[in-house]
This record gives sequence, structure tokens and C-alpha cells, in this order.
Amino acid sequence: MSVRPTSNMNTTRSRSGRIRRYLVAIAVALLLAVLFRGYPQSQTEHVLDSNRFPPHHKIQNELQGHGFHDSPLQHLKRQGGSDEDDEEDEWAKCAKKGCRLNELMGKSNADLQSKDRSSWINFDDIKKYGWSLSDQEDKVGPNDDDRASSAPLLQALGIPGLDDPSWKKVPWVHVTESKVDGKTYPPTKGEHINFYNPTHGIIIAANNRSPLQKNGDIPRERVIPLRRWSDLAYLTWLDVCRQHHQDPKNLKYILRMNVFSDDVQDILPRVIGKSLVDLTESYPGISVDGMLRSENARAAIGFSNGRGVAWLLIQHKETFGDKKFIKAINIWDSYNAHRPAKLMPGLDEIPNVLFTIS
Repeated sequence: MSVRPTSNMNTTRSRSGRIRRYLVAIAVALLLAVLFRGYPQSQTEHVLDSNRFPPHHKIQNELQGHGFHDSPLQHLKRQGGSDEDDEEDEWAKCAKKGCRLNELMGKSNADLQSKDRSSWINFDDIKKYGWSLSDQEDKVGPNDDDRASSAPLLQALGIPGLDDPSWKKVPWVHVTESKVDGKTYPPTKGEHINFYNPTHGIIIAANNRSPLQKNGDIPRERVIPLRRWSDLAYLTWLDVCRQHHQDPKNLKYILRMNVFSDDVQDILPRVIGKSLVDLTESYPGISVDGMLRSENARAAIGFSNGRGVAWLLIQHKETFGDKKFIKAINIWDSYNAHRPAKLMPGLDEIPNVLFTIS
């Protein structure tokens, strides 16, 4: 299913308002702090820090078990003006960024400016800056949510499921202080947990929270410089390809699974022509028309999850080759048409986004 590009698609503002999401996030965090008081610290951190918001029904079950059956903020009302202007600004920013990223993807490596290339080419830098592999069972292997969310896509592409040995799940966590070039960087609890399959040319971004997202209390200059998804994904992809004796240039797909970020609810409903609540299709879901030329396509590349994919290709042309493009984007419900009948507001707005590369 596909939609034609449009510049004035009307979306459900009550669900996509940025203020509402910030308030929801704060309220849920406060509620969880109470609900999980007394739990072991590692369990509490896993629930609160999951890139999926939440790993499907876990938070809802806990809240309902304590008597909460509606949105934690159902009685809160926004005051002041509408945030439609903010959403319009966000759309314009993402479309502009997507346009610029398309231009950079179309340039040869020789034509790129130095600021558009990544300095991270050494795998050993990951551990040097305090990243380590988690040994928590839930982060080492695929869980039921991972399997269910990815299964229809992998079946359609003829790729084995996540339990197949062609896959490797790499759970980087930032829990160690590091000292590099005379500077001390504190642990941030950042996470970059992804699945890699070099045999079939696919990366699945599962749980990703950068050090800046995880610990806003640390001054920016003290946060490790090796923190972006695109850089850690690239270095890990190279290493996994080496282990599997595969050419790293053979990258065809990147799945951003169960995405929830500040701009998802602002950008994606307008791209697909309906609210994320109404996005109930399984893969292939809705395809974005007019790749490389429509405003919808530019915004879909320019929002946070799309930018990471684009920068991965742009900054590492020495590996992936010149003029590597995102040629298709598909967006569908992460529940794959099996959404539970009763979900708290906000838990029914979590899509999957597939970027196909040429």
C-alpha cells in the first residue's frame, strides 16, 4: 500500500503533540518509579530504559495491575496555544535535513568535506571509550518481542528468523568510566543493542539510547564522543562481517524496529497519511512514494531514525561505495496486525520502519 506525497496532510494533533508526549513520558517515569520501587536495580533500569516504549505490553500490565486503566495523563489538559506551529516547524526541519542528506548520499567520497566523514574507523575505540558487551540474558539473545516484530519482514525477504546462526545480536552498554587523551568520561548507561546478519545484508536496530539521551545531567563536553548509533553500528557491522567472512559492502536493509522518538509522532503520520493509531497493517505496510524527490520522502529520511541510516552510508563511503542511496522506505505497525484489543494511549503508536538501500 502506498500514498501520494502531500504537503498538507491533516493528522491527529491530540496524539502527536510534543507537549503531550513530554508529559506522558514524565508521568510514566514517575509511576514506574513507584511501581518498581523495591525491584532489583537492573530490572528497573531495563524497563525504564528500553528503546521500545514499552517492549509491547509490559508497562501496561504493570500499570493496570496497580489500578491504572487509562492514559496516566487523561485528566491533564494543555494550557496555552496549540503546538501545530511546532509540528509544522519540525516537518520543515526534517524535510530540509532529508534534502541535504540526499545530496550527500549522491556525492562521491572524494567530493565530501572532511566534516561529513566519520573519524571512527577503529573497532578497538568502542571499548576504549567505555563500551562493553552486556551479559544480561534479556540483552544477549532475541526475545519474544524481537521475534514477533521482525518475523513477517524476514519471511517476506526470505531471511531466517533471529534464532538462526547467521544472526548476531550485539548489546553494547556504556557502564564504564574511560580515560582518553587526558580526559575522563563517566559512564552514561547508554545502550546500542542491534542484530546483524552480514550473510543476508541486514541490520536490525532494536534498543538504542545514546549517552546523551540516557544521561542529560552530564555536561556535553564530558559525554564520550563515540556515542552515535551510526558510528557504533558501522564499527560493529565491520567486525561481524569479518567474523562471518562477508563483504561489508553487502548492506541491503536497515530495520528500525519499534521506534519511539520525539519526532516520530510529528513526522510519520504526515508521511503515511494517517495517524499511527490507525496504522494497523503488517509488513509491507505503507511505502513512501517519490523517493529522492518528494517532500514526504525527504522528511522520512530527515527524521531522527532516518538520519542515522543516511549518515551511516554518507560517512563511510570508503566501505559502502559512492552514491549509495535509500531507495525505499516502508512503515508498518510493530504488532504486525496482531495489536492487542486494549492498549493504553501511546502504546498503539509504535511503528517499524524499513530502509532499503541501493
